[in-house]
Amino acid sequence: MDLINYDFRIYKAIISKYPINALRVGFKKIIETIPISEKNGDNVVSKSTFMKWDTVPNLLSLLLENIVIQKLLHLEPFRVPVQYFLHSKNINGNILRVYEGKIISGIYRVGDEIIVYPYQSKRRCIEMNRKRIQEVFFSQSIIMYLEDEIDIYHRDLILVKSNEPIPIISKEFYVIIFWMENFLLKRENKYLFQIHSLKVPIFIKYIIYRIDVNTFKKRKKCQKYAILNDLVKVIIKSSNPIPYDTYQKMKKNRFSILIYYIIYSTVENGMIQ
Repeated sequence: MDLINYDFRIYKAIISKYPINALRVGFKKIIETIPISEKNGDNVVSKSTFMKWDTVPNLLSLLLENIVIQKLLHLEPFRVPVQYFLHSKNINGNILRVYEGKIISGIYRVGDEIIVYPYQSKRRCIEMNRKRIQEVFFSQSIIMYLEDEIDIYHRDLILVKSNEPIPIISKEFYVIIFWMENFLLKRENKYLFQIHSLKVPIFIKYIIYRIDVNTFKKRKKCQKYAILNDLVKVIIKSSNPIPYDTYQKMKKNRFSILIYYIIYSTVENGMIQ
């Protein structure tokens, strides 16, 4: 509000554009807007004396007292990217191979059948965390003992319950890329693609179109390159099959980055489509 001198008409004109842009990026709920001042701190901790027309609570009050954040990720299909494996004693003193990872969605119970992707081998969990834990769920970090020892590394994804929706497994897929480097993103360029702990070599097969970050409109013509701060849709070709979920179905299993292998720096943030 510092830049517009607390002008209510300008504020209303700005927030009137929010619902349209929110729908374009996938937000279906009502967005709460709070006019604040960076210089004076208006509406951050206490109500502003310069905006008598404002009826919403201050930012701190809204975040701590009024907003209800309901996470439904425990109801989504079970996903655990394997981060590490080692040998450890279970509660019976037997040394077994265990698999470590953090649950990004879903619920798992001892005895449920899991599928290891991309190999699609089926096993059952017999014990978790060296305790008699019978159930784990979203956001917990776990250690899993399987009934049979199999080779699972950080390139794999554990999926629980064969009757749940399974991830897509493909060597070719669409990604929305936000390019973050001064050098160009070009067709046929090679990078390392990382989603969770999975990391595989890839190359850019096509740059389909560029997206205007202000209007979200796309330029239909295929692009030859992308520059710093460009938002583009591309087709990626990977050396190995990648298990993933699309943005529309499961947001937690579609975030990715590109790593330029020569200098080993992150050059892109992306969303698998």
